[in-house]
Amino acid sequence: MMVFMLPISTAMMAEVAGLYRARTGIHKDDASSAGFSLAMRLAISFSLMALGWTLRGIGLATDAVHSPQPPAAVWRLGAVSLVVGPPIALAALLAIAQCPLSRSNAEVLARKPSFFELP
Repeated sequence: MMVFMLPISTAMMAEVAGLYRARTGIHKDDASSAGFSLAMRLAISFSLMALGWTLRGIGLATDAVHSPQPPAAVWRLGAVSLVVGPPIALAALLAIAQCPLSRSNAEVLARKPSFFELP
């Protein structure tokens, strides 16, 4: 999943920085890159923490090299993957759909004065 997500999100950040430069003339590539890097690292850290809590909660054995995993824990792992994975993917798709960046939209948004104003 990370293989596909990182290039897409990086390209979206480049588009946002390009729109900002087209609208204001100010280069914000470094600030956009730093913000993206911080957000990505926070997301990875949180997801690893949540993964650890989930694996502990379903009862996965910590010493799997010397003892096999209990079958019930394997089934619970599959159930968690099927229940949690699709809603996360749908939430990501909805978030991306809220900011459709295409060439035609970028030209319209670059001319729109309220696009870069804070609410």
